[in-house]
Amino acid sequence: MVEKDKDIIEIIVDEPSDVSDSVFSEGMILDESHTDDEDIITNDENIIIAVKSRITDYLRKLPQDLSVSFIKKSCVIFAAVIITALILGITVPKSDNTVSKRLSSLHETDKSYIEVSENNDTAMLEKESTASRLADKQKELEEFNKSQDNLDKISESNIALQTEKESLQDEVKKKQNALADLESSITSHTKKILTWSSGRYTVGKDIAAGKYNVTGSGSISIGNSGKSLANKNLKSSGESFTLNTGDVIQIDGNAKFVPE
Repeated sequence: MVEKDKDIIEIIVDEPSDVSDSVFSEGMILDESHTDDEDIITNDENIIIAVKSRITDYLRKLPQDLSVSFIKKSCVIFAAVIITALILGITVPKSDNTVSKRLSSLHETDKSYIEVSENNDTAMLEKESTASRLADKQKELEEFNKSQDNLDKISESNIALQTEKESLQDEVKKKQNALADLESSITSHTKKILTWSSGRYTVGKDIAAGKYNVTGSGSISIGNSGKSLANKNLKSSGESFTLNTGDVIQIDGNAKFVPE
């Protein structure tokens, strides 16, 4: 019996090494291809579950007639393995680099979204401002077009007024000419009919210059500056004479001057 227990104890003593190696192969995620920048992820629960499963399978295979000392030693070894697994689970460093990278990526994405949102808000404000300025320019254009229409109407009105002015000026000229003719006619008709007896008379002083029909009896002579212009006998039927300022008239008899 002692020899048998010795053999079993040697098996159990040798077994934890295999169990430990198995535990680390089953309970830990190892990847030799990882670089220094990558993390080794350790799961404590997987380690404990693997150890328990391995030892349970081992104990199930043991013979039923084991000694009490062997069982005690086995329990001690089992406890040592469990404690070792827990220590390894606690002491093996756990890196949160992957989570940090993910959080950093999410943070950058959030920053990008905020930046895009702010740019969108800015673009919307610029769009509203541009639309407002465009509406103001449209109003200015409409007012300018109205002003232009008013200017065109004013220009057309000015042209009409200018035409009317020219027409009125022509009419005024005609009226002025008619008035001049009328004044001339009035002047002609306002010349006095003069009846003179024998004597000497000066045109421009005693009688106005002009054309006269002279009737009477006797003779009439007209001269200027010692030069004789006319010397005729007066007739009852009358005769036309043109008198100029400065002419001197000499009448012998009676003469009647009627303006023509």
